[in-house]
Amino acid sequence: MPETSNLFIWYHAPRELEEVLAKWLAQVETTLGVRGELFVRETSDSEGRERTTFMEAYRSADEAFTMQLEELAVDQPWITSLISPRRCEAFKRVEQVKEHA
Repeated sequence: MPETSNLFIWYHAPRELEEVLAKWLAQVETTLGVRGELFVRETSDSEGRERTTFMEAYRSADEAFTMQLEELAVDQPWITSLISPRRCEAFKRVEQVKEHA
């Protein structure tokens, strides 16, 4: 069984892309069979300008899925509207140890 991680991909983009990115996650699920979640954060930079960060999250993603996802992403028309590159990070869940009483 391939090793899996939780995959987090974040990037800065215009807020107006929210609907397009939600459709992107639906396309990923249809094409690659993995359901993702989309998150957004609004912050201000050091000069007071609004900055929107989107994050895609995929649970139990293996390396093959990650490669397929990024190959699919580079062909999307919205990719040229991003303000920063897509940053892909994988994390493994830490299993909690239960203490015995």
